[in-house]
Amino acid sequence: MRVTDQMTNRIAEKSGLPIYANRASDASDNTLLSALDNRKRENTSYAEQIKSQRKKSDYQALYQSADSLKEASDAFVTGEDGQNLYEKAAAAGDWSKMTDAFAKLTERYNDTISKLNKSATGINDLYFSEMKNAAAEQKDTFAEIGAYFDKNGKMSVDMDKLKTADITKMRDVIEPFAMKLSYLSERISSQTHAQMDSISNHYDASGSLFSGYESRYDFWG
Repeated sequence: MRVTDQMTNRIAEKSGLPIYANRASDASDNTLLSALDNRKRENTSYAEQIKSQRKKSDYQALYQSADSLKEASDAFVTGEDGQNLYEKAAAAGDWSKMTDAFAKLTERYNDTISKLNKSATGINDLYFSEMKNAAAEQKDTFAEIGAYFDKNGKMSVDMDKLKTADITKMRDVIEPFAMKLSYLSERISSQTHAQMDSISNHYDASGSLFSGYESRYDFWG
């Protein structure tokens, strides 16, 4: 059976879709099928926008995590004043500053590596692997001061053992580890920032900037 414009217009009227007069110049654009096709494209575009927003939210969380990890790592690296945390703790005679800072470093390391592990991008898989391997050659030495790594790279700390560990050994183990994490976390922050910018500047099918949808829906509060 041949489907005519009159038939599609009747269906359109029942379904609440707009009915257009059939003019020779735009007959192909004013049919029910065209209207349905346009609605399908709009729905697909919106779904892609929501998917991109969720992806950007994941990148934002990873960016913040990596930024916090760098801050915790840099505490063990020589700062602008020429002293690192070990030297400051020694000068103050308060080694609790070093053990507390290492517990903080552990927490932020675990948060970052967990977020990397959930990521599906190739570059983040590489960073995940690099973070797992940051202490690979020193696992036994880490265990001597009370720090342990599981198969996924996450670290746990026996604080009682850490507090009684040899301070010089702690320094020799933690400092090179912290330097690696400082470098990696900076690279992760830079990469995820670029990924967020890429999503924000992405054009949708209608030619509108995706950032326009961000201001419209304000997902970030």
